[in-house]
Amino acid sequence: MTKQYISTQMIPERDEPALYINPRSEQIAAFAEEAVTVEDQPKVRLLADSDEIKDSLYSFLTASKIAELIHREQLSLRTLTEPVQNTYVFTPRSRQPAQREPVT
Repeated sequence: MTKQYISTQMIPERDEPALYINPRSEQIAAFAEEAVTVEDQPKVRLLADSDEIKDSLYSFLTASKIAELIHREQLSLRTLTEPVQNTYVFTPRSRQPAQREPVT
């Protein structure tokens, strides 16, 4: 089975940050690896289990890339207060209610 990672290309350039909820430590590390190479990386708010965040910071290189993204104000890290079963990515567009055309 291949691992699924968020691609920085999935996140549109918007003023409002995207939400990345419940990634595994490998996904956090892969995201940081890719995002740090993008100059105008859109902002991301990452919410994860504290153990997953700690595990992703185990590597000095990954930790320094995460620190760089936080310093650039392109990433914020928060711990989840409730368990979540799946990983989610919400962009500003995905959070807007669907607009329906009137039925004629």
